[in-house]
Amino acid sequence: MAVDFKPLNRNEDFSVDQKAALKKVFTAGQAAATGGDSTLASAKIVHTALAGFFSGDDKHDIMALFRHIRKASDAANSSYDITSVIGGFHMNGSCRKVIKTMANAVIAQIV
Repeated sequence: MAVDFKPLNRNEDFSVDQKAALKKVFTAGQAAATGGDSTLASAKIVHTALAGFFSGDDKHDIMALFRHIRKASDAANSSYDITSVIGGFHMNGSCRKVIKTMANAVIAQIV
């Protein structure tokens, strides 16, 4: 199951640049999950993709999420629970829901 970007595209709370940045990081996360190599979604890649498009808090939240995605990828745990990470997000509910859906799709692909 690939990451479905339709909910992201429909969300009006993210700017066009933010949507493009999220697509980059979740595509990298998907590559890490399917390739079994968490370095494909390294902190540097996530930081570079998000730089300048998100507030400090939002960027920090997404980077924390990707730390957990890398952790799940390294452990080959496709049932990793990210509820506590998403629950701490500073974003509004609709943005949080879109990111949670995409993150769960990435984790489900871990081999």
